[in-house]
Order: sequence, then structure tokens, then C-alpha cells
Amino acid sequence: SPFHGKSYNEILWKNKTCDIKFNFNDYGHKISESATDLMKKMLAKDPKQRISAREALQHDWIVGGGSFLSPRSHAPVYLSSAQENMKKF
Repeated sequence: SPFHGKSYNEILWKNKTCDIKFNFNDYGHKISESATDLMKKMLAKDPKQRISAREALQHDWIVGGGSFLSPRSHAPVYLSSAQENMKKF
């Protein structure tokens, strides 16, 4: 999660105020710059600045197959099924 805190209330407050940290590598997660870029665009605080679903589907990370390493198994996870679900939405 991009929202970290020492307590549940701190995490809720950071979520509400959009205090988002994208330093996933600090937590042992290997997230590509392209995936991080997409998350930043989807989680923009100002709704007018947020990427639309259509734009998200055209983002380089999605178009390129959208994969990441599972935090548990460290095996690649591919988002092709999620991509198909987003298209149906």
C-alpha cells in the first residue's frame, strides 16, 4: 500500500489527505517506473488531474503487458485477465 503509518488512524488520515509515498523499493517491492507512473496518475489528489479509465488502458504499463513481481513468491504476475476485466467495465 502507498499509505504507511504507525497506527490505523495515521494510515486513514494519510489516505484522506492523499499523503502518498511511492518509495516501494524501500519496502522490498520491485515496482517499475512505468507502474509507479500509472499509480501516481490514478491516485492524483485533484480529480481533474486523475487519469481516466480509457487513458489508463492506453498507458505504457498496461499496453506493455502490466506485470510485477509478487511480494510473496517473487514470481512475475501478469495482469492480462485484469486488463480484460477493465475493458469490460
